Amino acid sequence: MASHARNELDVPAAPEAVAAAVQRVVHENGHRPVGQSPDGLQLSFVTKKSALNWELDTSVLITPTPQGSHVTIDLDVQQGRPKALLDGRKNKKAAQRIADQIVAALR
Repeated sequence: MASHARNELDVPAAPEAVAAAVQRVVHENGHRPVGQSPDGLQLSFVTKKSALNWELDTSVLITPTPQGSHVTIDLDVQQGRPKALLDGRKNKKAAQRIADQIVAALR
């Protein structure tokens, strides 16, 4: 069962602004931060458990580009939690939702 999901997007914002937006999304949604690189451009967090989803291990990598930033969001069912047949589809939607929240936080 494939449960890993990835979403990539390009945004016209400086990497530092994107990192701040990711931190805002984590805080506002009650997710639990678990790590950050020294430069702040790689962040890891665990999403909050919901009625339909277990917690998700999430990693966001922000790469500078000439136009702003490239953002890669990877997520999967938290280690030790059971995986289900539709996790891949649900996690893809969750990755898109996080991407949408990051873009909204940049406005």
